Amino acid sequence: MKIKKPEIIFITGGARSGKSDAAVKLASLYGEKVIYIATGYAGDEEMKQRIEAHKKQRPSSWITVEAETGVGKELSYLGENTDAVILDCLTMLTSNILLKKDMKKNGEAGEKRIKEELDILLDECSRKRASCIIVSNEVGMGIVPATGIGRLYRDVLGKVNKYIAAKADRVLLMISGLAVDVKNLSVAIGHIHQK
Repeated sequence: MKIKKPEIIFITGGARSGKSDAAVKLASLYGEKVIYIATGYAGDEEMKQRIEAHKKQRPSSWITVEAETGVGKELSYLGENTDAVILDCLTMLTSNILLKKDMKKNGEAGEKRIKEELDILLDECSRKRASCIIVSNEVGMGIVPATGIGRLYRDVLGKVNKYIAAKADRVLLMISGLAVDVKNLSVAIGHIHQK
């Protein structure tokens, strides 16, 4: 069953919870013309193996774009006839931006830049009438990072996750390979009353 209306879907969860698998399955429901934007880079042998494993799980007919930053701009160079776009993942995009020399000490500037990149990506998807599936991690549910850059990263990623969740039509939380429709289950804080 092909889904007609373009949507923004945000998929989040812990490591190895099934986020990328869910994104690939969902994108296939929108059609065969899919663009997969990969933000990871092969800095070592283990990361090379991870990237290769991800490549094997998606159809060879899909267009893969490797972009550490500038994801919306990269998307603008590609054809108009697109059913879905996957950004995998916002976690790495955030890291790639925050580790740039001019961003390491300035969380606000990094957060602003990431939000700008997301807005360009969403505008491009809208222009192409393509659904946009954004994958990210929940990194703030564990221990407090021991370093300043670790805490900055956790805080900025939490804020940009919240930013994209507010814009998304659907927000899925992956837990042990199962998707929970968080946006459908959410309750407005103003509607919670004490008894």
